[in-house]
Amino acid sequence: MEAGAAGRQTAKPADSNARPEPSQFKSYDEFVEALTDWKTDQKLASRAAQDRSQAITSRVTEANAKALEKLTESGKDIEDFDSVLETITASDFPVSPAMRDYLTEADHPAYVAQYLADHRKDAERIYGMNSAATVRELDKIAARAVPKSRLNATNAPPPVPTVGGRSVHPGDPLKTDDMEEYHAHWEARRAKLTG
Repeated sequence: MEAGAAGRQTAKPADSNARPEPSQFKSYDEFVEALTDWKTDQKLASRAAQDRSQAITSRVTEANAKALEKLTESGKDIEDFDSVLETITASDFPVSPAMRDYLTEADHPAYVAQYLADHRKDAERIYGMNSAATVRELDKIAARAVPKSRLNATNAPPPVPTVGGRSVHPGDPLKTDDMEEYHAHWEARRAKLTG
C-alpha cells in the first residue's frame, strides 16, 4: 500500500492554520510532511503581511512627502513658516490622513496649516472627524485664514483675446428668403468640394 493520502486519518484540525499534531497522522513521515507544509505556509503568510505593511508605509511616506512639498512651496511667502512646519510635522501633532490629503490638494494649504498650528484644539477636534467632515471644517478654516487678496490671485494665464464674430456677407444665402438662391449656393459648394 502506498504512503500518502490513503494512509492519513480522516481527522483534520478544526482550524486549517493550526499546527499539525502527530496524533492526527498514521505515520511519522506524514506528520513531518504536513508540518513542513504548515511551516512553509506560515512563513509565506508572514512575508506577504510584511510586504503589504511595507507597501502601505511607502505610500504613507510618499503622501507625507508630497504634502510637505506642497506646504513648503505654498508657505514661502509667510513669515516664520518654518516654525509652522515644525509644529505640524511633530509626531505628537494630530494630523489625520484626511487632513494631510486636504493640505496636499488645497489651493493655499500654508494658511490652513498655520491656523492649525496656532489652534491645536481645533486640529485635535478635526483629527477625530471622518473624511467628509474634515474637508468641510478645513474649507471653513481656509475661508477665514486665507487672505482675500490670495483668494482672488490665480496662476492661470490671462484669458485669450476674443475674436469678433465672423462677418456676414450681405448676399449670404443662409439669410435669404429666396429658395432658388439658397439652392444655387449649396449646389456651387457641392460642385467645388467634389471637384
